[in-house]
Amino acid sequence: MNRLFIFALLGALCGFGSAAAQNNAGKIDDIGRVAVTPVVLENSNIPKNAANTMIGKMRSAITKTGLGSSAADCRFVMTLNAELLSKEITPTAPPMVAVVAAPRFYIGDMRDGTLFASFALPNVKGVGQNEDKAFIQALRNVNLNTPAFAAFIEEGKTKIIAYYNTNIDFIIREAEAKADKEDYDGAIAQLMGVPTVCAEPYAKAMDKVKIIWQRKIDKSSAAELAKAEQAWASSQDADGANAAGAFLANVHPSSSSAAAAGALVNKITIRMKEIADREWALEDRAMALAEQKQRDETALEMAALNAAKEVAVAAASQPVYYTPVVYWW
Repeated sequence: MNRLFIFALLGALCGFGSAAAQNNAGKIDDIGRVAVTPVVLENSNIPKNAANTMIGKMRSAITKTGLGSSAADCRFVMTLNAELLSKEITPTAPPMVAVVAAPRFYIGDMRDGTLFASFALPNVKGVGQNEDKAFIQALRNVNLNTPAFAAFIEEGKTKIIAYYNTNIDFIIREAEAKADKEDYDGAIAQLMGVPTVCAEPYAKAMDKVKIIWQRKIDKSSAAELAKAEQAWASSQDADGANAAGAFLANVHPSSSSAAAAGALVNKITIRMKEIADREWALEDRAMALAEQKQRDETALEMAALNAAKEVAVAAASQPVYYTPVVYWW
C-alpha cells in the first residue's frame, strides 16, 4: 500500500454521508398547489387524432388559472366528452360529412370517481371527408378562453380544496398504512399532494411527512450500516475499507445510524493508519537494510582489498631464500 492510496482512502471514508446530505432534489413542479391534469379518456367519443389538440386546449386554460400539472398520474383531472347531435351528408361534389357536437368538460377525482364540476360548451359544427374528420374539425372550433370556462375551473379548484379540508385525517391514515408496508415514497408523495392553500391540512400533512421521512432514512441507513460492518468484519484491510466505505456513503447523516456509522469510520481510519504506519515503517526499514547491505558490500570489498594489500605487504617483507635446482629440461 502506498501513501497516496491511504490518503485517498481516508478521505473517502471521512466523507461518509456528505453525498447523502447533498440536495439532490430537482425543481418541485406541482408540489404544494392544487394540480389538475388534462386527459382524454379512451372511452370518450373524442377521435384519437383530436385527443392531443384537446389536451393542448385544456392545458392552456388550466395553466392560466395556476392549476397546471405535468404529472401523467395526477389524481385530479380535467377531461371531456362530446355527444354527436347530428350527422349529415352534404349535397356537394364530392359529398362531405357535416356534424354537430355538444362538448362537455369535467373536473374530477380519478381515484374514487368523484365529480367536482362540469361545464357544457355551445354546440360546435364541423365538416370533413368522413365522420372522424368532421368531428375533429368541430372540436377545433372549441373556445376555452372565456370567463365562463375560467369560472368552471375555479369551481373545481374550490371543491378540491374542500375535499382536502374534509378528508385530511383519512389521507394521513392512508399514508401511514403505506409507510407500515415500507412504501415510504408512496406515503410521502400522497402527503405532499396536499395543497398549501389548505393551511391546516397542509400543516398536518407536513408534520407526518417529517415522521415518515425519518422512518425511511432510519431503515435504509441501518441496512447500509449493517452491510458496512459486515464488509469490514470480513476483511480489515484496504479491500474491506473500500467495501465498507461504499456502504457508509449511503448512511444518511440525519438517521439514527449516523453515530454508529461515524464510529465505524473512525475505527476503519485508525486501523488503516496503523497499517499504513506499519507498512511505511517496513518500507523505511527495508530501505535502510538495502542501504546497509550496499554499505556492507562496499566495506567488504574495501576490507578484502585492504587485506590483500596487507598480505602483499607482509609477503613482500619476508626474506627470500634461493634453493639450487637441477634443470631437467
